[in-house]
Amino acid sequence: MNARLRDEFFAEQVAGYVEDEVCIVAFAETSDPDPSRYAIFSESLYDDSQDEGEEGMSFSFEMAGIDVPPFASISLISIAPDHLIVRGANDTNAGIEVLIKYAPDHYSLLKEHMPKIVAKSSTRLEIQ
Repeated sequence: MNARLRDEFFAEQVAGYVEDEVCIVAFAETSDPDPSRYAIFSESLYDDSQDEGEEGMSFSFEMAGIDVPPFASISLISIAPDHLIVRGANDTNAGIEVLIKYAPDHYSLLKEHMPKIVAKSSTRLEIQ
């Protein structure tokens, strides 16, 4: 892989929930209803073998205001008590890393919901 493109931000708001059989984990830099920097993971919890996402991902990952190109694949999501790391590559195979920092009180919510997000994918999940 080429040099790694990297960005990070502190998420003031972190949410994780299941609604209409979709698991959602969202991070936002501010509590503003329309934050300029955010990251959202989502995954359908119903089994639909026909529904395949990007290579190596069955889940959706959306980001805005983050200074890296979109991910073509995600190889690793690592959760620690005060941050989450997303690693992968873009469509030209350049390495990408996004570090999302958060308050430690969000850790248990992420340990509960992130395994549901990656369950049907080949993305490796590390929980520290």
